[in-house]
Amino acid sequence: MIKTRLGKQSLLLAAALACQPLIATAAELPVPLGSAANFAVLAGSTVTSTGATVVDGDLGVSAGSAVTGFPPGIVHGTVHAADAVAAQAQLDLTTAFIEAAGRSIAPVSVSGNLGGQTLSPGLYKSTSSLEISSGDLTLDAGGNANAVFIFQMASTFVTTSGRQVILAGGANAANIYWQVGSSATIGTASVMKGNILADQSIALQTGASLEGRALARIGAVTMDSNTITSPGGSVTPPTPGGCALQISCAFTIPGNLNATLISLNNSTAGVILDGSASSDATHISWILDQTNLLNAPVITACLTKGCHSVVLTVNGARGPTTCETNLCVVNAGDAVDLLTDLVNHTDLGVIHKGHPSKGYVDKRSFLVILNAASCAFDRGSFRTGMNYLKDFQHKARHQLRKTFPASEALFVESAQKILDALHCSAKTIIDRVSCDCSHNHDHDQDQDQDQDQDQDDDDDDHDHDHGKGGDDKHNHKS
Repeated sequence: MIKTRLGKQSLLLAAALACQPLIATAAELPVPLGSAANFAVLAGSTVTSTGATVVDGDLGVSAGSAVTGFPPGIVHGTVHAADAVAAQAQLDLTTAFIEAAGRSIAPVSVSGNLGGQTLSPGLYKSTSSLEISSGDLTLDAGGNANAVFIFQMASTFVTTSGRQVILAGGANAANIYWQVGSSATIGTASVMKGNILADQSIALQTGASLEGRALARIGAVTMDSNTITSPGGSVTPPTPGGCALQISCAFTIPGNLNATLISLNNSTAGVILDGSASSDATHISWILDQTNLLNAPVITACLTKGCHSVVLTVNGARGPTTCETNLCVVNAGDAVDLLTDLVNHTDLGVIHKGHPSKGYVDKRSFLVILNAASCAFDRGSFRTGMNYLKDFQHKARHQLRKTFPASEALFVESAQKILDALHCSAKTIIDRVSCDCSHNHDHDQDQDQDQDQDQDDDDDDHDHDHGKGGDDKHNHKS
């Protein structure tokens, strides 16, 4: 098999051409909130209420534990204060926040005041703050109840007193997402719609109402005689309740709709497809690339490089339910190309007329490390490639934590997904849950890689000190 390298083009584009997602639309997909969707209010430090606040849904806080103002406030749900449920919801919120921040396909640039406008479904991006003032904001779904609106902003979100978000054309609050880079303030008597995902805190001022969720990662949620009503979930049909599909070693990078599996031998990968968590796992059927497979809760398959369709059908008391997804098998270098594409599409400030914006971070040093990692994987030097990914994580923490914390989390977590997938694929081979051809990555090859390690380590220092490693290594890509 001829090894295909994407070079400067992203694997994301190639995957989109070779393996179209099953949802045939260019519209945005809902942001997966995980267990955070069970909460109407979720905070990182404290939840505080004054007056006759009513929360219709669960309320939680983690890692903090303080919940004050209930009563006289009322919670029509369960209060989770620093327990395991709230902790998991916070983890899921962080994942959702990173995923929402990473959306990058065809964003519409916005800034300042959104008031007085009527917007259609899609992705809206601000490199600074957003507000709704001097007029109400109308979100018009155009008759599509599944339409998704996503608003990304690098800093604050504010609605001034009495302002409203008005839903038209079948728009649903469950499908509206406000990804706030710092903190959100909902003004006195404002009428707000949608899921607020704030990196820091959320403040609802006196009499404001929210149809949606107030989800704060790190800081507090403060309320004052508010009404918060959980929208109850996305209108877009989720994976049916009777069907649960898990794929071993698979991961996704924000912006890529397909699950990804890494082949360690650049040819094939073994995968475990697990439907045992389905509500009726005794009546299961699998279709892989339009071929019927064993009727069993768990099956093992050997997949070649490229994209594959996976369909799981569970026959329950109310009839069949189906889970379906696309699974793309790539080599380790191509997996790094997905991360490179993500970095290229992430806003770290701009240079305008020769002058960098405030907080601007040059991406080139990140790209040099990723290019070196990709080339190391291409040579079969897996240990070196993984070390480069760890260097990338360290640089992201060092350079982005203060100015671009959401991007820092996005980069670090995405790189960790690749590292975890590599470890998982290696363990799959060790456990012999794989294809015979996967053993091409054998002991002799490992010895060759170890012999190359000293030279690779010498190259590492040179690459980082001189910033040339990516360009030099890129010439070796075929």
